[in-house]
Amino acid sequence: MPQTPEARRLIALARKREDAHLQAARGAVLRQFRKVALKAAEAELTRVLALPPGRRRASLPLVLRRIDEAMTATRTPPAELTGLLKRAVRDRVLTSDDLVKLLDSSLKLNDPASLQVKAVDKQRKAMNGYWESEGRRFRDDAARTVREALRLGLTPEKAADLLQAHLGVHRSRAVLIAQDQMLTAASRAGIDRLKALGVKQFQWETQQDSRVRPVHQALQGRVFTWRSAPELPGQAVLCRCWAAPAR
Repeated sequence: MPQTPEARRLIALARKREDAHLQAARGAVLRQFRKVALKAAEAELTRVLALPPGRRRASLPLVLRRIDEAMTATRTPPAELTGLLKRAVRDRVLTSDDLVKLLDSSLKLNDPASLQVKAVDKQRKAMNGYWESEGRRFRDDAARTVREALRLGLTPEKAADLLQAHLGVHRSRAVLIAQDQMLTAASRAGIDRLKALGVKQFQWETQQDSRVRPVHQALQGRVFTWRSAPELPGQAVLCRCWAAPAR
């Protein structure tokens, strides 16, 4: 893509929008996790740890049940993420359209709404699957943590700290899933849009900051066909690269 002032403006705007979407996704995940209360599980664990050692293990299912109840809200992505996903995909498609127009101002672009819907639906299903898997992973980790607390006879405070630590790990993984799935959806939608418009070659674009993978830094500005590229932009985990049309 020729680096005209208008092209640079559009690319800078696309990067700014993407950062805003990622921040919003992170906020949506954190708000959902703030709704999760482990107080009941901590109270149950405190009660169990106060029992004689021989009776503690028999009470383990009650503790795990409280944990399971607390984690119910985290088994699906926040509803807010669907709207964010739609906007991220829409903005990437519109940016692709604007950049293609710079190459051929006479081009008449059709409505890409169906492409956007398809991309969002596909990615939402993938994200739902990740979320459910992460929920099970967390509950398994929590169960092991409680068993270890009972075996070691930890104080309630120490046991609760372990539970909170596991919740924190799960929360960070949920943020990563949300951000990664939004990036992947936007990238795929942009690529599909360029292909639909008949673009045969693309120019690799990065965010040009310290977070870009070294291997992707080396690809910045290079032109590929869809088949000759070593990989497609935005497909690696948390990759923020994207494809711009090339002459």
